[in-house]
Amino acid sequence: MVHRFGITQLLPVALVSVMCIAPGTSSVAPQESIETSALKSSAKGETLAVTNNKGEHIGSAVSFQVKNGIHWAVTNQHVVADHSSVCLNSMTGESYPFSVVALPHDKKHSKQMDIAFLRAPAGTTTGLITARLTEMKPSQSLTFPIVVATGYPTSAQAKGRRPILHMSSGLLVPLLESELEEGYDSTYTAPVEKGMSGGGVFINERLVGINGAHSDPLWEFHWKDRYGKPVETSLNEKLGLVSIGISTSTILREFRRVEGQRAKHSDIDC
Repeated sequence: MVHRFGITQLLPVALVSVMCIAPGTSSVAPQESIETSALKSSAKGETLAVTNNKGEHIGSAVSFQVKNGIHWAVTNQHVVADHSSVCLNSMTGESYPFSVVALPHDKKHSKQMDIAFLRAPAGTTTGLITARLTEMKPSQSLTFPIVVATGYPTSAQAKGRRPILHMSSGLLVPLLESELEEGYDSTYTAPVEKGMSGGGVFINERLVGINGAHSDPLWEFHWKDRYGKPVETSLNEKLGLVSIGISTSTILREFRRVEGQRAKHSDIDC
């Protein structure tokens, strides 16, 4: 569970609002007193729940492109782990089998990037919504725009039922001048919970990244830069107060390395 107390200490006017959308509902009451149009306008279903071959919820993903007859989605590597295929499930109840495309190790990083791409023949994904993507480098944003973090918290999901989408709003806070280990480069105050990893992060309804890690880690953790060197203590303390993700700029850079790769057909029954 994400604690919000540290977030408001980071910025005196940090805007935080949360919504959960259950299937079949036309309107949703926010769990916070602050209500934003950003939350209402982002409930379009580009973010999908990820389940394994046992039907177990393992995280979130976001559909971002159809190209050359292939439908592409992206999530975190720690979501798919060693799975070769997963099911992507929409909040309206449709399920789609996708193959996992392994991302080659980048020697410029000390650890494997926490990005995994998912693909399926476009003819098998009818009805699946694709996000409108904007390539963005968070370090260049100095205006603190409102972001909406989306995903499917593990605590809200039940096996055999339609997934429940969760959305929270906050501010994009440019704390990082360069990437952290595993490609993390985006920081924001929108709360993220377990199960929302890989879910889309949006500004004005456009995809700008995916979730990766929530604030207030349950154990002591020190972040490292892309070369494996620990970041300064003051920065590490700030990183513990925000959600951390991966920007579309980094996602697209890594996508160019894999989009021409062949992948096995999905062997999962959704």
